[in-house]
Amino acid sequence: MWLMTTQGFYSVVQDRSDERILIVRARVRADLEQLLGNRFAIEDTPNADYAFRAPVPRAAFKALMAACVGDISYDNFKNAVADRQGQVRASKYAGVWAHLADLGTTAGPSGGCYCPEDAPKRCSPSDQEKDSRDRQLCCPYDERAMAAYYRFPFSQWKGTSGRRAAMRKRRLGTLEEIAQRAATTRHDR
Repeated sequence: MWLMTTQGFYSVVQDRSDERILIVRARVRADLEQLLGNRFAIEDTPNADYAFRAPVPRAAFKALMAACVGDISYDNFKNAVADRQGQVRASKYAGVWAHLADLGTTAGPSGGCYCPEDAPKRCSPSDQEKDSRDRQLCCPYDERAMAAYYRFPFSQWKGTSGRRAAMRKRRLGTLEEIAQRAATTRHDR
């Protein structure tokens, strides 16, 4: 189970050898320290996916989660994360939120494209284009995905024609790819 809280980000799994124990894992030691205090030993596991982990009895973890629920005093989770852990962490959480925002819905009004009907080049629902850093490119009119791509919390996102134009260019490819397509088009005539 993944948990994103105002205290930190955790992955919780059952111990392979004892079902009464949960392994609470984190990428940041301070996250585990915030959640567990000094009640449980934190192990350094630098070569693992999660660099820090602590075995916690299942009953104790239930009590920790009850305390987390009892501590909720905010009306906006992302803002509370920014207040308690800083804007960098809040932006990372917002990116996860943006990627999950369309669960249970169609991706967009035309099944994957948010472009207006009169857009010069509409996106295809099957587009799986990625940039040079292997980030999924999105429809330039999908404001939530654009905010996540540019690493902005959606609440602070202001889509602009410049950002839309930049995304359209990224979707067209590198200059070399565009030149190759142009050369191929001229050659095919």
